[in-house]
Amino acid sequence: MKHNYLKTLKSNEIARLITVILTALFLITVSIILFDDIDFDNRILIYALFGTIALIGFLYSYALTRRNVRLRMNFGYTRKVIYRNYLKNTLICLLVSIFLAAYYMIIYNLVYYQKFSIFEVFDLREVVFLPLIYLILSFLGFFLGIFKMNRDIFYSLTAFIIACLVLVIIYYTIANWLNFVLLGFTVIFGGINYFLFMRYKL
Repeated sequence: MKHNYLKTLKSNEIARLITVILTALFLITVSIILFDDIDFDNRILIYALFGTIALIGFLYSYALTRRNVRLRMNFGYTRKVIYRNYLKNTLICLLVSIFLAAYYMIIYNLVYYQKFSIFEVFDLREVVFLPLIYLILSFLGFFLGIFKMNRDIFYSLTAFIIACLVLVIIYYTIANWLNFVLLGFTVIFGGINYFLFMRYKL
């Protein structure tokens, strides 16, 4: 009975998600405690978090439309269901990442500054910029997968995008207008992907 319960728990997506979140919260807390000794930039965990999920979202979205859609359709899934599930998974990943980033910023402020207001230490423009980049890269990967972009070109583009993002974050100040442009582009790109995905021959 206990073995069956553990097996069911391991196969439950919600249980696995909760386990990942709790593990991440623990690691973030430990990292904050160690920050005082290693003198890290207080933004490094946020960059690492969103940089990682942006890259994963980009690769996953590309693989989904380039290779996995036909397999899922053979199992009876419609395009609308596949796209809805894709958006759901993308948004869940985004919300979890935002939650972890917010937790990190709040705990960091409480530990080192005894303040609850996170935006006295962290730049709101950067906090908004990073989730938008995640969404745009996810949608871009989805778009490129629809048109079956060559893998070598795709991975070269991946390396180029990573290099550009690093340079932007290090050398440029994120402006509010840029975030509004990215938000508009994200909404438009999501609509274009839906239209193409419903009509384009995969």
